[in-house]
Amino acid sequence: MALFDELRERLAAIRDAAATNAELTLADLLIKESYEAEEAFEPIDSVEYAKMAVDYERKALSHFSVRVEPSPQQVALAPLVEQYIDEKSKEWKQATTATSHFRQVWNMTGMLSVSDINKDNVRAFKKVIRERYNGQTPQGHFLKAQGFVSWLMSSTDVIATNPFKEVGGFKNLKRVNEKGVVNAEIYADILANVRPMFVPMVSFLYWTGCNIKEAIGIQQEHWFEEKGIKAVVITDVKNEYRKRAVPLHREVLHLWGTNLMWPTKSNSVNSLTVSLNRELEPWGVTSHSFRHCMTNRLRALEIPDALRYHIVGHSPKGTSDRVYGSGWPLSKVHEVIERLEP
Repeated sequence: MALFDELRERLAAIRDAAATNAELTLADLLIKESYEAEEAFEPIDSVEYAKMAVDYERKALSHFSVRVEPSPQQVALAPLVEQYIDEKSKEWKQATTATSHFRQVWNMTGMLSVSDINKDNVRAFKKVIRERYNGQTPQGHFLKAQGFVSWLMSSTDVIATNPFKEVGGFKNLKRVNEKGVVNAEIYADILANVRPMFVPMVSFLYWTGCNIKEAIGIQQEHWFEEKGIKAVVITDVKNEYRKRAVPLHREVLHLWGTNLMWPTKSNSVNSLTVSLNRELEPWGVTSHSFRHCMTNRLRALEIPDALRYHIVGHSPKGTSDRVYGSGWPLSKVHEVIERLEP
C-alpha cells in the first residue's frame, strides 16, 4: 500500500538523521509495526479507513523532532481518492453506484502514487479500456479518471499538470452492438467487479437466458428437482410459450432455491431492472444482453430452432413450432444447457 511504503521511507530517513539513540530505536520499532498496521487497514476502500490511515501516519511521525517531508511525487493516492469521493458523492446521482464505478475505473489505471500519473500510464490505461469495452464506455471511463486529476490540481498542490488532458481521450467511438455484447471475457469481468449483491442475478441470467422480469417473478415454490435435475419453473409471464421449466447449468447449481434479489427502494420490477442496468453500464450492456448472449451460444451449438426458442422463451416462428415446439423433456433441455461453456 503506497501510503505505508511512504511512511516507512520517511521513518527510515528520520532514523538515519536521528539525534538520539532513543529516536533511532523508536523509528525502527515503528517501521516494524507499520507492516501490521498496513494489514489491518488494507484495503483502504472507504473515507473512514482513509482518515484512520492518515491519522496513524500523523501520530507515528509526531514522536520525532526530525521532520522529513515527502516530495509531491511520493504522495499516495488512496487517501486522496477517498477524499475526492467524499466530496463528489454529494453531487453524484445514485451515489453508491457512482462511487463503485469510480473506484473500479481508477483501479484500472494502476496509479497508486502521484508519480504514477504520467503520459505513459495514461496511454496504457486508454489501451486497457479500449480493448475491454465498446461504445462510449471507454470515453466515459477516461473522463472519470481525468476529472479526478483535475480535482487534484485544483484542490491540492501535489500535481501541476493533467496528463489525461495532454494525452486526450477517444474520438469517433462507435458501439459494436447497440444491444451490448456479453462474451465469456466480459461475463468474467462483470462477475469480478460488480457489487456482490448483483452476482446471483447476473449469473442466473447468463446461464438460463431468462429475462429479468421472469427471474424477479421466481418464488420459492417454483424451484424443483426431477430425476436429479435441479430446475425452476417460469410462470410469471403473459404468453403461454414463455411458461417453461429451466434446468440449472452446473455453474449455477448453488443458486437453486435461493433468493436472487437485492434491496431497492421499492423492489418493483422497474426499480430492480434500473439498478442492475446501472451497475452494468461500465460494460456497455444491460440485463437483456444476457438473453441475446444465450441465444447466440445456443445457435453456435446448432441447437434446433424450436428447442432454442423453448429454452429462452421466444415466440415460435413457424406453425409447426407452435404446434410441436412445446413440451420438451426436461432431460433434453438439461442436456443442451450442460453443453454450454462460459
